[in-house]
Amino acid sequence: MRPPFLPALEHKVPLAIAVVELDEGPRLVGQVLECAIDDVRCGMLVEVVFEDLTERVTLPQWRPVRS
Repeated sequence: MRPPFLPALEHKVPLAIAVVELDEGPRLVGQVLECAIDDVRCGMLVEVVFEDLTERVTLPQWRPVRS
């Protein structure tokens, strides 16, 4: 995502948003962290990282699995 869809995200663009399919079947949406946007690929292995936005709101985010 290059232009921010929300003003609150202006400081984060560009960012990669991914739909991640878990081994258990469900799919979750989140930002891919710690990876250059041009290096994000379909099928890449990622692990969850939780981002606390507030005391009550935590978002799942993703980063590439380190081998």
